[in-house]
Amino acid sequence: MVTMNSPGHRENILMPELEVVGIGIQTGTYTYDSGTYYSVMVTQNFAMTGGQTTPDIIGQNARTPDTTPAQPDSEGVLVGTATAENLVGSDTDDRITGSGGNDILSGGAGTDTAVYMNDISNYGLTISNGSIVIEDRSGGDGTDTLNSIEILEFAGDAFALSQFTNVSTLSDADMLAFCELYVAYFNRAPDSAGLLFWGSALADGMSMEDIARMFFDQPETQALYGGSSRTGDFVSAIYNNVYGRDPDPEGFEYWTGLIDDGILDQSQVILAMIDGAKAASGSAADVQFLETKAEIGAYYAVVNGLNNVEVANTAMQSFDGTLASVVEAKDIIDDHAELVDSAQGTEFSMTVTGLVEDALDWI
Repeated sequence: MVTMNSPGHRENILMPELEVVGIGIQTGTYTYDSGTYYSVMVTQNFAMTGGQTTPDIIGQNARTPDTTPAQPDSEGVLVGTATAENLVGSDTDDRITGSGGNDILSGGAGTDTAVYMNDISNYGLTISNGSIVIEDRSGGDGTDTLNSIEILEFAGDAFALSQFTNVSTLSDADMLAFCELYVAYFNRAPDSAGLLFWGSALADGMSMEDIARMFFDQPETQALYGGSSRTGDFVSAIYNNVYGRDPDPEGFEYWTGLIDDGILDQSQVILAMIDGAKAASGSAADVQFLETKAEIGAYYAVVNGLNNVEVANTAMQSFDGTLASVVEAKDIIDDHAELVDSAQGTEFSMTVTGLVEDALDWI
């Protein structure tokens, strides 16, 4: 059979969980490359259900079959075809496979999984407030719109989508402030997955102080600041990263005193110095330097959704406070974004729309 020679059709036909088949028939006049013909279009849809079904039997009146009641904790399986479809799950934990085409996958209640066959590096995710779209850059799985989907599965590997999506509820000001925290602790542009994960935690009620404490314990932060055994060296390292300059005598004495007197520990000082720059007694130049670094980070991770940490570091290290260095950082990001968008299997991307979209728009 032709259908058995098609990998997607064969997979659907042989899947033991799919116990119900529906036949769709459409007739009409259709135009093809070879001409216009009256045609009969026939489709098969395979599905699984825990509910009762009433099959249509030729020559018999419809009857209610002998079936068992639905199991509330059973897992539903929906598998589409290569065409565009609207696949709607049940109130169970569903697994939904679009199988190509630009589909709408709706999970409903339960913990639902959208299943994709390619490696995660082929896909780009766009998160909006109330909408999630995923594109397979190889073209195989099309571009799907996701509703009430908590988990993505790529080539058998699970990705907890629900841990990233609430970031879209943050304001522009909250996101830029969070980007400032990120670049201050790691001295690079954020990777999109990390920024959106912790940004969602912030949106869910986790405090900046708690996130800052966790950031300080990360290997990257310890590599950046942990080698500063003396308080003075630690404070000087923060000044150079956050403000782009060596400490002034008064500021140096103030911050080292807070640490040596036990008023603040090292995990708290970086966040306190960010806030200090924005105080009435702070420096406008310091604020501008940090805000520009945050914009570079937002442009990399939020606007373009990029995740390559090496490129994130290269882009940030190119910035030295001058306008020319901002242009250079943006060019590095744009070049990498173009590569990711045009090439298969390069990098999973997670873009957020409607949030800090004006980052670096003055360049």
